[in-house]
Amino acid sequence: MQTNITNPLGNRKTLFLLVAFLCSIGLLAQKPMPVRDFEIRLDADEKITSEIKNQMRVNLETGFPLALYGLNYDVPSGTPEAMAMYYIQKESETFGIKKQEISNLRHHATRTTNAGSVVRYRQYSGIYPVNKAELTISISPQNKVVFVMNSYELNVQMAQVQPTVTQERAFQLAHNYLDVKTPISFQDSRLMVYKNTKMTRLAHEVTILSDNPVGEWHVFVDAQTEEIFKVVDMAHYYCGHKKGAHTSDCHDEKEVSETGSFRRATGTGMVFNPDPLSSNTVAYGTSGYVDGGDANTTALNNARFSVVLRDITLTGGTYSLVGPRAEIVDHEAPFDGLYS
Repeated sequence: MQTNITNPLGNRKTLFLLVAFLCSIGLLAQKPMPVRDFEIRLDADEKITSEIKNQMRVNLETGFPLALYGLNYDVPSGTPEAMAMYYIQKESETFGIKKQEISNLRHHATRTTNAGSVVRYRQYSGIYPVNKAELTISISPQNKVVFVMNSYELNVQMAQVQPTVTQERAFQLAHNYLDVKTPISFQDSRLMVYKNTKMTRLAHEVTILSDNPVGEWHVFVDAQTEEIFKVVDMAHYYCGHKKGAHTSDCHDEKEVSETGSFRRATGTGMVFNPDPLSSNTVAYGTSGYVDGGDANTTALNNARFSVVLRDITLTGGTYSLVGPRAEIVDHEAPFDGLYS
């Protein structure tokens, strides 16, 4: 589940992107964005089929876990990074990571609170980061690994591959492909390994924020052939709906009217702020603070706060979390629908 506007405060580059985006294309809140026919989406090839088995979510293609829940794995006391690496060295093969491949994991972030530490490692193939491939270890204050997220990509052998397309050339190809007609608000590029279920490529991911074509464009350029094989707009746009509900054609042009069958309303709701572990300074695995497959516990219910929800949608007596500038969108499996 994901809202259309995310909190950018943890990253200055993200904050800059958001500010630049809002300043340059602020009128987007008034009109949905139609799908552009030059986008190249690889959603089907990127889809990962998984299911819950016991206390883990398993990738059905590889058989390895994407997540391990409710762990209580003791590690020797030390720095968060030392404790996480101890766990990795002992349990790497649980995730399909051979012992000689542990060196492919490079630490890139640690966050420590009273509830424990979260240590993140990014997968590399040689000097190249592998797109969206990480191993994330959550450790309690009692020095126990309690939760692990895994997106490590198997069989990536790109360390010896050399790019023949320069960063400058990749940007020019992306710029020409998008046919950018206005000054660029922000641009970036990184050389990385792109992998999905059908292909593995060394690629430049070029980011261009522009007004025409409007969007935050991510263009993937093959670093050896110059082929542009993926083009996506990562911006989320407001979608005005007469019924106040998100639909799959969210980006299609449509009439927006407050005089239809819904109206804006003010309500109240119970929310976590920011999450039950942080607000109550407890560790995951404490009684009542575990993933129960969406089952309620007294501890989780009591960790919520009552807040005012302004400008939500009222339709036929049902309140939905759809507002004039943001809406909750269920964009990945399992599809649980919208909150109402």
